[in-house]
Amino acid sequence: MAETLTFEKIKVGDPITPYNRRFTQDMVDTMMDLIGSVPNWYRDPEQARNVSEWDIEEEYLALPGIMTEIGVTDFMVNWLGDPKPWYFGGGMDIRLIAPVQVHVKKGVEVTYKGKVIEKKEEDGKKIVICEIYAEHRGIKVMKGTARVAF
Repeated sequence: MAETLTFEKIKVGDPITPYNRRFTQDMVDTMMDLIGSVPNWYRDPEQARNVSEWDIEEEYLALPGIMTEIGVTDFMVNWLGDPKPWYFGGGMDIRLIAPVQVHVKKGVEVTYKGKVIEKKEEDGKKIVICEIYAEHRGIKVMKGTARVAF
């Protein structure tokens, strides 16, 4: 984890420390068991390839969007060096824009990046707004904003 950041240390324009999050098919299976997902394209490579607009490669499956979102928490807490600004007043407004392909045996790594775009005071809290995105194979798969509160 990085140095603990404070509202005062953070500046508009600052980059957020990039973060790589690894996902495996075992993780996908566990998540699907927990949420009771019906689509088989998370578990069946043949069905995943048949979802024509996704162009999923052989021996790959689609990473559930919720898992791409989960990586945002790790990303923000790693950057902040302290979970409190994220857990007590943090949040995200993101959009999934492309599929992440998970190899059934090797897994996948998703890279999260961003920068600070605004600082303000709101309802007695000091707020930092960040533009964030995630990449897989050099393609943006998620974009949006995240906020933290001090």
